[in-house]
Amino acid sequence: MYDGHISPIERFFRNKWVRIALGINVVIVIALIVAYIIDSKKTAVLELDVVPLDSQISVNGDTNFSNGKYRMFPGVYEIEVSYPDLDSKTFTVDLSHQDAALVATFLSGNDDFYHYRKKGNYDDFMALARIASANHNQTTDRDASAEDFIADYQRNYYLYTNQLPATYTDYDDKGKLVRYVAVRSSDSCDILLCLEAVLFDEKDKQLANSLLEGKGFNMKDFEIKYEVR
Repeated sequence: MYDGHISPIERFFRNKWVRIALGINVVIVIALIVAYIIDSKKTAVLELDVVPLDSQISVNGDTNFSNGKYRMFPGVYEIEVSYPDLDSKTFTVDLSHQDAALVATFLSGNDDFYHYRKKGNYDDFMALARIASANHNQTTDRDASAEDFIADYQRNYYLYTNQLPATYTDYDDKGKLVRYVAVRSSDSCDILLCLEAVLFDEKDKQLANSLLEGKGFNMKDFEIKYEVR
């Protein structure tokens, strides 16, 4: 029954769907206010700088973390970093009000830094070179072994690009070539530093290594493909 004493505005707000929509909006506004109040209590900062770059990072069991900066509540956090076939690491960080903490770390394995030598992991290698640098932020677990690996690689890479090929020849009394070793760069390996040694005889593999070591190469960082002709 039409009630002429009800204004259009009152009639509008008596509509069931209007009241439902208003109720939803009120709930949303309250939720936003509560979220803002909670977020304002995040007065500490946690920065993560981890290599390999796609490592799984868990903070108090929450795996929704990656490299970057996060506003956090003051408190104690256990940070676990893991990556397939590499040794995991765990850190405990105690964040106070308006405190900031940096976890800058890297993972390696039983085979040391082989992961970073592979061509497919070049981005991880570059990130390791940055983190391991003496003038950067490898602060959480200072480890000179990474610096040594990078320095050794850079030295070897310089030799690799500037001093190849390495060769050795030997002739008999009649002038016939009886011994021959030639080492050159190669792209046939899975790792960044790859060499190919061409030989006359299988027994000259050690001679190829000796030639390179005599030039300053650290052979543990190289993979050598031998070809006997």
